[in-house]
Amino acid sequence: MVPRNNQFDFDFDFIVIGSGFGGSVSALRLVEKGYRVAVMEMGRRWTPDNLPRTSWSIHRWVWRPNLGLRGFFNMRFFRHATILHGCAVGGGSITYASTLLPPPEKVWETGSWTGLADWKAEMPRHYETAARMLGVTENKILGPADHLLKKVAAKVGSGHTFYSSQVGIFQAAEGKEGGKTFPDPFFGGEGPQRTTCIQCGGCMMGCRHGAKNTLDLGYLYLAEKYGARVFPETRVVNVNRWAASAMAAPATKSVRLSPPRGFTRSLGGSLAAEWSSPPPHWARRNFSFSSKKRAH
Repeated sequence: MVPRNNQFDFDFDFIVIGSGFGGSVSALRLVEKGYRVAVMEMGRRWTPDNLPRTSWSIHRWVWRPNLGLRGFFNMRFFRHATILHGCAVGGGSITYASTLLPPPEKVWETGSWTGLADWKAEMPRHYETAARMLGVTENKILGPADHLLKKVAAKVGSGHTFYSSQVGIFQAAEGKEGGKTFPDPFFGGEGPQRTTCIQCGGCMMGCRHGAKNTLDLGYLYLAEKYGARVFPETRVVNVNRWAASAMAAPATKSVRLSPPRGFTRSLGGSLAAEWSSPPPHWARRNFSFSSKKRAH
């Protein structure tokens, strides 16, 4: 039983901004603990029926709502970097190439995080959990480009460096054809049915066949099943402090060309957010995220 504050009538205990990898994981873990969770997602909810079949379908691939483009792939340009990211229910998992490589040990020996903890001892179990949740497996599908790369590597004396990558894709068993549908193979029957990969190469256009382990088929699917509420096409525009320990998240619909009517969601626990680039100015303030009395 989650304790409630009888003084307020809250919409939710926690509001998560963004439904990508950080947001979906947070939503599921909070719901598992019994909290009331809302997930605010600026992008659309995609299904096999509305995903684009080709990158020529710009209006359903690229995310630029002010131009009438309501896809899921976006690029943000900064002085020294260009960030490619997703904007959809499921975040970047909808459009990424589904390659999931654990970092080499040298990662924990460099950077500002060095010495903050014994990362080599602490992190492996978390990567094991993520690998299980994302259905990570060794890629068994090698195409002409892969074989050519392997051949060239051997010719220049670097054949030992070629290896099959780790991917989050539901692949057919050895010697079996793809395109076969099975009951949930990952979460003990709690997840959706899945279809084995048909090797179409369309991972970055969104998998229309149910083989790619996107968040809306994993972490986020389970979070919603257990009670989290996802608000697609919703952009949080601010975080307001109403009292010493009072917070609210004003939001608008993200795909309207004309100024939309806003609304506010209140929270009785905390607020978590994820950004693929530097956060907006209002998120850089030092907030004590807590709660706000229901505003509507």
